[in-house]
Amino acid sequence: MKIIGISGLARSGKDSFYSLAKEQMGEGRNVRRLAFADELKEECNEFLTKNIGISPFTEASEEKKIIRPFLVTYGTHLRRKLNKRCWIDKVEKKLKNISADYVFITDVRYKNEIDWIHELKGESVHVERKGNKPPNKEEEENDPFLKKASTHKVLWESFSEENMDIMSSHVKRILEKI
Repeated sequence: MKIIGISGLARSGKDSFYSLAKEQMGEGRNVRRLAFADELKEECNEFLTKNIGISPFTEASEEKKIIRPFLVTYGTHLRRKLNKRCWIDKVEKKLKNISADYVFITDVRYKNEIDWIHELKGESVHVERKGNKPPNKEEEENDPFLKKASTHKVLWESFSEENMDIMSSHVKRILEKI
C-alpha cells in the first residue's frame, strides 16, 4: 500500500487533486481516501448538527466559515493538546483495516502528520491555489513548513472547466514520479 499525503491551505484543491488522481489511476487500482479531519468531524457531528444546525461534513463555504473556528479549537487546542497523535492514531487504525493499492490522506496540516506519512515511506504533495489566503493562524503558521517538507508541489491558477486540462497535467506529472 502506498500512502500519499496532501497538504495545503483550506480551499486550495486537496480533494480536487485526489479526485483527479483517482480518475487518472483508472479502474485497475484500488484507491482510497482518508482524512484526519473526517475523524474530527465524526466526533463533532452530533453536537454541531443538533446545536448549530450545520453538519461538519458540509460542502457549503459559508457554513464552513461558521464552524471552522469550533473545529480548529476542538481538534487542535483540546484534542491535539492532550495527544498530538490523536488524529494520526485514528487514521492508522483505519489503515490497518483496509486493503488498497494507494491511500490518499487529503488533509495533512501538521508537522507530525507529514512526518508520519514519510515514516511510512509515503509521498507528500503540497497543493497551492493562487490568491488563496490562510483561513486561520494555525494554517498560516503550519503551511510554510508543510510546503517545504512535501516531496511534490502543485500550484493551481484557479478552478474552472477551462483549466481542467492544466490541472490534470499537474496531477499526471506527479503520479508518474510516484
